[in-house]
Amino acid sequence: MKPWKRAWLYVCRERKRSIRLILLCLVLTVFMLLCSWVQASMAQNAEALRKIIGASFRIEDDAEGMRINDSLIAQIEGLGNIRRSSGENLQLLYSESIRPIPGMLAGTEEEGQYMMSYYSGHYSELEQHFRTGELTLAEGRHVTPEDCFSAVVSRALAEQNGLSVGDSFSASFAPGTLAERPQLSDEPFSFTIVGIFDITGQQTQLNQAEPSMLQNTVFIDAAAGHAIDSGDPTHSRYRYGVIFMVDDPRDLEQTVSAAQSVLDMQHFKCVVDDTEYRQSVQPLERIETLMKLLTGALAGIGTAVLALVLLLWIRQRTTEIGIYLSIGLSKRNILLQFLTESMVSSVIGGILAIPLTFAITTAVRLTGAAEQMLAFPSAISVCVIWITVVAVTVLATLLAAIRLLRLQPKTILSVLS
Repeated sequence: MKPWKRAWLYVCRERKRSIRLILLCLVLTVFMLLCSWVQASMAQNAEALRKIIGASFRIEDDAEGMRINDSLIAQIEGLGNIRRSSGENLQLLYSESIRPIPGMLAGTEEEGQYMMSYYSGHYSELEQHFRTGELTLAEGRHVTPEDCFSAVVSRALAEQNGLSVGDSFSASFAPGTLAERPQLSDEPFSFTIVGIFDITGQQTQLNQAEPSMLQNTVFIDAAAGHAIDSGDPTHSRYRYGVIFMVDDPRDLEQTVSAAQSVLDMQHFKCVVDDTEYRQSVQPLERIETLMKLLTGALAGIGTAVLALVLLLWIRQRTTEIGIYLSIGLSKRNILLQFLTESMVSSVIGGILAIPLTFAITTAVRLTGAAEQMLAFPSAISVCVIWITVVAVTVLATLLAAIRLLRLQPKTILSVLS
């Protein structure tokens, strides 16, 4: 009789023992699938954080060498792994059509009481105040490279002047500035409000000069910044540097090294900022690593437990082994029977584990305790775990049977006499 036929007859005859082995394989498979589910979910969430939070590096010049301009930005973007970049400038403009929140200069004869700070850049959302959460967009949208003379203003400034998203206001160089630098244009610049921000951090004290108050800060697009500075022949395109958001924070060091290789670092400074990303992703990566270790530990423990159980059962089958040997069956033939019996149990346990794991993961997600988890382990993970459990069962069977089958037939048969 073929080994697989004997194995099937044994499984059908020894139902209780077979059911116990199936349950062991079922429990092992379910635990390994759940570990794989958590591991894959943490990897997915970490990848999402890389896209949402990201990391960045900032390049600034020392005002003695090359200036940071659009050509230099394009050169660094061409290195790859750059999601977006934003050059930054600051201009002080004067306006009586939009009145700043009063500060220490209010009621004096100083022009500063009518002046506000205008931060220009390609993306206002990349400005430091927004990235740290000190400012948050409350209405409308942020400034983008497609804008031309668009602005994002504070809620306090908008309410004081009766302005809202879609309204316009104008500003120009202060009369004193025009007197000192006649090459500048005296034409007013008109801005359209596209967004309004709230100050979530500590409000700027009113004993500061108006241009230094956050309430009097206006964020405008890079095109407007260039137009404002165009009358200054000594102007540096991006005096406050350029921030580069990388696409994959894991390659941040390589990207920064590549950027430094095309720059004269005697005249440029590079500042890396990945603190927020690391603080957010490290717990997920730790859990992911822990689940990998736990999966490996479960495979090892499962092998040991199955080996002990099978060793006990195989020892109880000494008589059966002796009979097989007495009728001329080889040890290899007997081992194939034991392996087939174990594999049948592991396959059945693996099949039953799939719907059980699906039910557990679905129940966990429905409770809202883990909404960010995957709905179910991927098909690849299921196949890998299933193959692993079968391999563990085979290994456990070999460890359990090899010791007995290494005995000489005479020794085994002597036990029967």
